[in-house]
Amino acid sequence: MEEAGLVIADNPAGINEACRRFCEDLLSAEPSIVQGTFPEKERLAKVLDRVRYRNEARIVRDVTSVLVPSAELLHIDGFPGLEHATEAMNALREGIATFMYYPFLICEVECNDKLKEAERQAMHSASIAANAIIQLYKKVARAHELNRQLLTISVAHDNSTVMVFGHFAHITDDKVTFFRHSIYETNFGANLAYAIAATHDTGDWRRAYKVAMGIYENVFPKHLTRIKSAGSQLRDRALDSFTSQLGLDSGGEGTDSQESSRNVCRTPSPTAADVHV
Repeated sequence: MEEAGLVIADNPAGINEACRRFCEDLLSAEPSIVQGTFPEKERLAKVLDRVRYRNEARIVRDVTSVLVPSAELLHIDGFPGLEHATEAMNALREGIATFMYYPFLICEVECNDKLKEAERQAMHSASIAANAIIQLYKKVARAHELNRQLLTISVAHDNSTVMVFGHFAHITDDKVTFFRHSIYETNFGANLAYAIAATHDTGDWRRAYKVAMGIYENVFPKHLTRIKSAGSQLRDRALDSFTSQLGLDSGGEGTDSQESSRNVCRTPSPTAADVHV
């Protein structure tokens, strides 16, 4: 992976200070919670006991929503600001860069002590997603703005442990190197067992869910603004180039044709972003 420019080891010097503080704020934030979207701890404990030795599909069905709630279902349930978020299950990682969707949250799931594999898959997928944004910004000569910035977030989990990473890139004229920064890691199964047995519930078993909600509240709006900014610039450049080729940029004759050309050739700005599970 490192030979391909994907550095899976944490790089404390990799991110700028503002991004580091942002990641810390994600961990400590208390975001809005949609009523009824989080299970009671006793019920969740029974679920975790049932899926302990089950396959990946079962863990995705019964556990993932507790750690990474569905953006689309949250939107349906009234959570604001997610009307442009879409989701894909088992999406082809190689196809991300060819779509007009730019994933901001990647979730990889494994079972039976294969969490490291999910972790590597998450690094791979998140780096492809980050590269899609970088390539978009290269088209408008603004890739330097993304250097050492938070571009995507990944979650890797099994039936008891969850890991959350922020993904960044070092961008130079001739090379892009992708790396990550650990935001959160915990054994939520053990935290849940402690919460049930203890007289005082610290709520640590809910933390991954709250981090995900914080991502929807704070990361997604920035991500969407970033896409719109570059997409709008691309559209304007395409229109300017087209009208210049037709000689319609000098005013006077051809005004009606120019307006017609704008209506026909206008391309939609990329306003959607993607959550991949």
